[in-house]
Amino acid sequence: MKQCRYCGQDKNISEFNMSRLLKDGLRPYCRPCNAILARNYRATGSTIKNRYEMQTTEILIGFYNEIISVLNKRGYKIKTIKEKKDGAGNYK
Repeated sequence: MKQCRYCGQDKNISEFNMSRLLKDGLRPYCRPCNAILARNYRATGSTIKNRYEMQTTEILIGFYNEIISVLNKRGYKIKTIKEKKDGAGNYK
């Protein structure tokens, strides 16, 4: 018997997935709770990743445009990047 860290119930060892990294060889969450946690992560983790990518892209576009403006002042003819977003807020 082992206690699940998520639901707190004592369950049979067969209801836990294996993990070579942990001392007892079993994951801390039972299979049903692990499925709930994975579903929640997929629902929220992807939005956090998209938000990070958008912020990073905005920073890089701004930095690139600053460099281009300096080069254009020196006589080069380079076009700046225009921020194009689709309906979901992603850059094309």
